Parts: sequence; structure tokens; C-alpha cells
Amino acid sequence: MNLEGQLMIEMSRRNVDYIAHHIGNDPVLFKNLMDLVFTKETKLQLRASWVATSISDKSPDLLKPYIKKIVTHIDKFNHSGIRRNLLRYLSEIELPDYAKGKLYDVCSQWLLSREEPPAVKVHCMQIMFNIAEEEPDLKNELRLFLEELVDHESAAIRSRSRQLLSRI
Repeated sequence: MNLEGQLMIEMSRRNVDYIAHHIGNDPVLFKNLMDLVFTKETKLQLRASWVATSISDKSPDLLKPYIKKIVTHIDKFNHSGIRRNLLRYLSEIELPDYAKGKLYDVCSQWLLSREEPPAVKVHCMQIMFNIAEEEPDLKNELRLFLEELVDHESAAIRSRSRQLLSRI
């Protein structure tokens, strides 16, 4: 399969599933996919990141070797969809210690940004919550962030903020 060519055919769930099925659990094919996530072309990054996170739903260990690179580059991706895809994965795993500081800072910036879409913000809230669970000193700060969102964001963000606030 010409992976890059297949990604460019169309952006659809059907194509994502087709590519994910082809890659399966193969770490070599998955590396080829991840190389496209870190390419310079936004369209390829977006489509490859969607496939990568789709694969990680069934095989989360395939993405583990790329956590450091994802964290290093997360704030350099131009498209919010790429951030959404990768943040979703990061929100569902136990983060290594080296990743927590940068992710907490970046997520707090995106959480308060007017430009970031709700899906990015939801994953940011979850990542910050997960980190605060392990670093209790951050809980008060997180509470302030979430309370700010309850007053100024969409219904979906307000609802998620309230859910997390009830767990702090």
C-alpha cells in the first residue's frame, strides 16, 4: 500500500478504518504512519494522526514509543484537528513524568484560548485533571481554570468542567 497516497484519497471514517486495518499491529507500518504525522504537510499530518489514534484505540502500545516526540511537537501543529487527535490519546494514558509539565502548561493555554475548538479543550481538561490527580498541589489551580470555563464557554465545555469539578 502506498500509505501517503491512500491517506490523500479521502478523509473519511471508511478510509481511516481501511488504513488502520492494513497497518494492524505492525510496528514498522505504524512507524511509516507516524513519520507522516510529523511531516511538514498539514493535510497529511491531520489524516495520519486520525489513523494513528484510531489504531491506538485497539493497540495503545503502538503509540507509546512516540509520546516524547508528540509532547515535544504538540504545540507546533498548525491544525486543531491534529492537536485534538493526539491530545485524545494523551488524555487516555498514564503520562510519563517528563511529559507532565509541558502538557499541563500547553493545555492550560489552549483551555483559555478563544481560538481552540471544544474538542481540543475537552481533552486538555482531561489531561490537566489526570496530571492534577497525581500532583495534588495543582488541584486548586485546575479548579480555578475549570470555574473560569463554567462562566464563559459553550454548553459542552461547561458540562465537562462541572463533571471534573465535582471530582476534584
